[in-house]
Amino acid sequence: MKFSKELQGKIEELKSLKESLAKSNETIKTHNEKVAEELVVAKEELKAAMEAMGDDPSEENRIKENEMRRKVASLELEVSGAVERKSAVTNSKNMKIMALHEEVLRDARKEILVNYESKKDETLETIAKAKQAYLEAAKAYHDLIMVDSQGKYYDLARELGTNERMTKDNAPNLSVHHPIYTDRASGPNKYGIIEPEVYRAWRRGEIK
Repeated sequence: MKFSKELQGKIEELKSLKESLAKSNETIKTHNEKVAEELVVAKEELKAAMEAMGDDPSEENRIKENEMRRKVASLELEVSGAVERKSAVTNSKNMKIMALHEEVLRDARKEILVNYESKKDETLETIAKAKQAYLEAAKAYHDLIMVDSQGKYYDLARELGTNERMTKDNAPNLSVHHPIYTDRASGPNKYGIIEPEVYRAWRRGEIK
């Protein structure tokens, strides 16, 4: 079966939202890593500025140290907000994705059940007819051998008063051999329907 165009549209929208969320997460991750690296560098620069201030407490060095302190504080604040930043960006998308995901599954279930109910009886009736046709064909094969062949021969022999030896010597000797409709070690059976085949078709949807 194919899902409705409306449901297919929702499925594509859901996939698009998930791709967008993944892209956002990757963008945030890259940004957070960049800020963390900048903080490491800034701390080294602050350390150098403090050492310079210790060697020469000039106005220029004082301004440089204060600038680096502000930069480190700013970057530390940004790093500490990484989790909050990710949550702010992803929470709204996650909520929309979850709601749409559930809606897609509910709609899919409805369409699947409608399709099942519309085809169930016809499909089962096809099975019933196929079973009856198979049994009738198997009976026809039996009658071909046991009625039209063996039966006809022995009827004629009796009609002619043929003795037992002559009857036996000239008999067509046909029979419905057991292996023709049962499982065989030599491979699949073309004419029989055996239990493993029935099980595979009903329970696994396989035909071998």
